[in-house]
Amino acid sequence: MKCISGSLNTWNAKKLSDALNIPDIHYNFQSSEISIDTRSIKEHDIFLGIKGENFDGGNFVRDALNKGAAICIINNDIKYAKDLQSKILQVPNTTDALNKLAIYKREQIKKNIHAKIIGITGSVGKTTTKIMSALALGVENTCFTYKNLNNHFGMPLFLANCNLGNDFYILEMGMSAPGEIDHLSSIAHPDIAIITNIGSAHLGFFQSKKDIASAKSEIFNHMRRLHSTAILNVDDEYFEYLSSCAKTREIKVVTFGKKDADVYLDNHASKHTLKIKCFDKAVHIKHSNHMHLMSNIMSSLALSAILGIDIQKAADRLSEFKPLQGRGITHELKNNITLIDESYNASLESMRAAISYLSLMSTKKNGRSIVVLGDMKELGVHAERLHIELEADIEKLKIDVVITFGSAMNALYNKIKDKVKCMHLNSIEDIKLSLIQLLSENDSIMIKGSFSMQMYKIVRFLLNTY
Repeated sequence: MKCISGSLNTWNAKKLSDALNIPDIHYNFQSSEISIDTRSIKEHDIFLGIKGENFDGGNFVRDALNKGAAICIINNDIKYAKDLQSKILQVPNTTDALNKLAIYKREQIKKNIHAKIIGITGSVGKTTTKIMSALALGVENTCFTYKNLNNHFGMPLFLANCNLGNDFYILEMGMSAPGEIDHLSSIAHPDIAIITNIGSAHLGFFQSKKDIASAKSEIFNHMRRLHSTAILNVDDEYFEYLSSCAKTREIKVVTFGKKDADVYLDNHASKHTLKIKCFDKAVHIKHSNHMHLMSNIMSSLALSAILGIDIQKAADRLSEFKPLQGRGITHELKNNITLIDESYNASLESMRAAISYLSLMSTKKNGRSIVVLGDMKELGVHAERLHIELEADIEKLKIDVVITFGSAMNALYNKIKDKVKCMHLNSIEDIKLSLIQLLSENDSIMIKGSFSMQMYKIVRFLLNTY
């Protein structure tokens, strides 16, 4: 991926002065990257000491300089030793400074009239859509957020570090409260917005899913009228609402999903090839059991079409997509056991998609389907109800064995224990021991739960054992 490198990305005293509106920075330096973490800082980096509720990065100035930081930007209420003075720049608020650096870089990007900034948000599938979009557009021309840099620190940091030599900049935008997407959009000013869907993720912080839709629609707040595009999922229950929000701001709406969408799945051209209509042009894409990712594929093709990319070439590149660790990657273990690693995170919608994918895989192998489900977090008072809703998927798809883990998943267990072979276990170690006894030839097993449930430890165990 082409993200952070090259002379076009070099920060120096003049650029820093312009970005922060601080005159007379006399210390001469050149730096290719801004860092907010002394644990991973590299020589010649700019260190920005972010101050949070329970920490102040400015306290680690000496660590940063010992590792070769070119200059350190800290809050002006930090006291430091006089011998560090030559490489210290104090500002009223380092979080504001980070945002200013990101906005400065955005303005530099926008000087290239051909460069486009794409913002991706939604309840489920942001990261997969981001990776697929970069593939479809061509990673050699695209800068896209890596790891999980999608929050109020991560996205501005990534934007501030972007290389100016790209055509496309894809920024993932996450949230857990109203106003957060508006803040990120005010920094990014996206030309194109993709909203993957509206789901129950973070519902514990909102009154309803409609409030989540409203918060996601904040991405439109800082897009240019008449010159911006929103790519929306026509199958989503809040499509009409989101479309109305975009059109109110005179933002063009492009759709993916059903047959009345701009981009939709036409039919199976062959056993391993899908036929997709993209603005009335038929394209073919090879697939490897990626039907559960069809929305991600279609939104990426819609983006490609808008940006003038050859659609069939984009589809060919999407054929090379491989799921990420913890987000649906499949491992073939001994005894023909298939492991689907969905351990990174979980919401009701992603749980349903993963269970459906497991059912498909086990049917093809004519083996048992086994799910290990950990709690879905941040659902607040809705937790028990939303966990129980998985009962319908488990019964409809005839999942053979269900293992639940966590206090909220216990509600699901109590609902299905007389209908499906299942067990509720109280620790990761208990799950490991049970799986040793349970797994047999031709089984397909899927592991999923919110990140704090540490389901990845079960995945590691199975990979090391089988």
